[in-house]
Amino acid sequence: MIVSRTRVRAILVVVLVMAGVLGAYAPAGAAPAWTLVGTAPGALYGHVAAVSCPTATTCIAVGTLDLPHAVSRLAERWDGKRWTALSTPNPTGAISSQLTSVKCTSATNCIAVGQYNTLATITKTLVMRWDGNKWSILSSPNGPGSAVSVLAGVACASPTLCFAVGGYFVSTMDTSNELTLVEQWNGTSWSIVPSPNQPLAIDSALVGVTCTSTTNCFAVGSYDTQLVTSTLTERWDGAKWSIVSSPNPKGSPDSQLSGVTCTSATNCFAVGVGHSTLIERWNGTIWGIVTSANPTGATGASLTGVSCPSASRCVAVGTIFRQTVLQRLVETWNGAGWSLTSVPVPSGTKLSTLSGVSCATTANCFAVGDFRLGPTRRPLFERYA
Repeated sequence: MIVSRTRVRAILVVVLVMAGVLGAYAPAGAAPAWTLVGTAPGALYGHVAAVSCPTATTCIAVGTLDLPHAVSRLAERWDGKRWTALSTPNPTGAISSQLTSVKCTSATNCIAVGQYNTLATITKTLVMRWDGNKWSILSSPNGPGSAVSVLAGVACASPTLCFAVGGYFVSTMDTSNELTLVEQWNGTSWSIVPSPNQPLAIDSALVGVTCTSTTNCFAVGSYDTQLVTSTLTERWDGAKWSIVSSPNPKGSPDSQLSGVTCTSATNCFAVGVGHSTLIERWNGTIWGIVTSANPTGATGASLTGVSCPSASRCVAVGTIFRQTVLQRLVETWNGAGWSLTSVPVPSGTKLSTLSGVSCATTANCFAVGDFRLGPTRRPLFERYA
C-alpha cells in the first residue's frame, strides 16, 4: 500500500489479527454467505494485508504481527477448516519486518513480499517462498543507492516468472523523490527490471500487479506532482514495462490505484480511490472508469483489493470513512454493475478495515484486514462460502 511518500513511510511501521472461531459455517446446502472466521491461536494481534487462495481448501494470508515492542511478519495457512500460524525466518539484522502481499501458483508454491528495517532509517526489500512445508528467504535487490526500498505487490504468470512491485527512495530526507521499483523472478533469482516514471512526477510508486500470461501483466499505483496525485498504470509485454494511460475522476486532486486483477488479456479491473471509491476497467485497448457503489452518508471510501474468479463475478474490498470511524467495505460485480455487499463485523468493534481478497471459485472467497478491540489491532478474516 504505497502510493506517495507519506503512505510508503507509513507502511514501514504499520500493521493487525484474532483468535477462535468468530462465526459458524453455513449449513450444507445453504446459499453462499459471508461469515467471520477466527485467526490462528498464535497470531492474535496484528494486521492481515493480503491473501491468496489457489484452491477452495488452501489459502495463505500474510501481514504484520504486533509484538510488545516491535512488529514482525505474520503468515497463516487455511486448510479448509481453520487458520494455522506459520513460522517465518527473520531477515539478518532486522529490528522489524512485515509482509504486504502474497501470490500462490499452487498449494506448495507461494511468494510473499514486504520489507524489513535494519535501522530506523534503513528499509530493505523482503521476499519469502512457501514450499508447502516451510518458508525461506529469497535474496532480493534494493533500489539503486536507496535508503528505503519496499515491495507492495506480487504476481506470478508461472513458477518461473513472477513480478514484485513497489517503490524506493535514494535517501530518507523529505527532498528525496520516490521512484517505481519492479523486480522479476526467473525461477532462480530476483533482479530489478527497468520501470518508467511519469515525467515531472515528484513521487511514483506501484502497489498492485497481476499477470494473465508471461507476456501480459499490469501494475498499478500512483504518482504525485506539486498539487495532484494521479493514477499510474504500467504494462509488461514480455520484454519491457511501459506506462499505459489511465483516467482520473474529474476534479479529484487525489486519485490512486491499489489493486488489479484480470480474467483475460482483454478484461481487467483496477481499484482504488478518487473522490470516493474508484474502479477502472481494461477492455484490451484502454482503461475506463466504471461506476462504483459508494455508501450513503460516508465521508469517504477507498478500495484496496480485488479478485475476479470469472468475468461475471468479482469482489472488491476496502474501507468506509465516517468521520473518525473506519468500517470494512465490500463491493460485488455481477457482470453488469457493482453493488454494495453487507458483511459481518466482530461483536463490540466500531473500527474495521479490509485490505485484500482472493476468490478460489465464484462461491468461495476470503477477505482479510483487521479490526480494533480497545487499543489493540486484531486480524479480520471474512469467508464467503
